[in-house]
Amino acid sequence: MKFENTLPEGFRKKCETEIGRTKPLKSAGTAFGKKTLGETPESKVESFFADEWAPRRGIRILAKEALALAIGAGGVYTPDFLIATEDGIALVEVKSENPLPNEERAILAFTEASRRNPQIDFWWARQSGAAFDIRIFRGGSCA
Repeated sequence: MKFENTLPEGFRKKCETEIGRTKPLKSAGTAFGKKTLGETPESKVESFFADEWAPRRGIRILAKEALALAIGAGGVYTPDFLIATEDGIALVEVKSENPLPNEERAILAFTEASRRNPQIDFWWARQSGAAFDIRIFRGGSCA
């Protein structure tokens, strides 16, 4: 798998290396069910995003939780998906319609990871019925 040369060399190599270590996701139309990829069980919302919603829009899922991005003070943020779109690659955080009590931490980590990695788009994908409301962030701000 090759990535756009617009990404910094270190980040591009990390993506390529991590994808090489990640089991491929099932193809469109194949449900994840309760299978796991690596150590992470799939949520129903993530399964719907990866198996149905994204492929219908020409979005290719490259990896699930493949990158751990430093966010300061020894913390890391791991986005749900690494995807490929017509515009390049992006990291995606998928959330259900109903916010969870600990979601504020996820928002802070997501925003900080976006700020520290302005060379790549970060998608905050909130489920809305059978669709997703996508907010695209670059450099810590909504683009």
